[in-house]
Amino acid sequence: QLFAESNPVLSKMIFIVVMTETFIMELLGPVMVKIGVKKAGEIGLNVTEEDLIKTHLVGDVMDDEPSVIPTGMTFGEIIEFVSTTDSFYYPVLDRNGKLTGCLTLDSLRSVLQSQEMSEWLIALDVAEPVIATITPDIPLKQAFEHAIKMDIEHLPVVSSDRENKLLGLLDIKAVHRFLSAEVLTRHQKAAWPSPQKMINA
Repeated sequence: QLFAESNPVLSKMIFIVVMTETFIMELLGPVMVKIGVKKAGEIGLNVTEEDLIKTHLVGDVMDDEPSVIPTGMTFGEIIEFVSTTDSFYYPVLDRNGKLTGCLTLDSLRSVLQSQEMSEWLIALDVAEPVIATITPDIPLKQAFEHAIKMDIEHLPVVSSDRENKLLGLLDIKAVHRFLSAEVLTRHQKAAWPSPQKMINA
């Protein structure tokens, strides 16, 4: 206090310097901490599958080459085709590539057990209606919520509701496996710095 009274100008300058330093630290502190964490390779340790879901669109993770069945394929041909794939869901398309229905392993099993099954049946005869479709520009989180609400695991991805041209297929379980693997990869990268980082350190 005596110093402040005897040196008012110097005291005022010290006060200004301290306040300016505090302001700068509060402004730049969080940014510098973030940069430091990133350089240390620790960023990504807290990334979760839910975080990744929020950053993707349907088009980012859809299967753009799903196993499809043309409407005119006979039932015998369908069974032979299905036996060569590992899919559970098959979009049924007309000759213009438009989605007209779908076939699942469960629906095919039901047809096989039916006493009315005929060798003349084609895909168009046994296809089930598609419950819901989505477009590739829809946020993945929204698509997941829609699938949960509809209680379905597969969503055909079409160009638009009007055109209904198939672009791909969103397999909910497959996407979850992909995202889980991505989370694991990011955690491993964050926990184990690359040799170059270790050299630079």
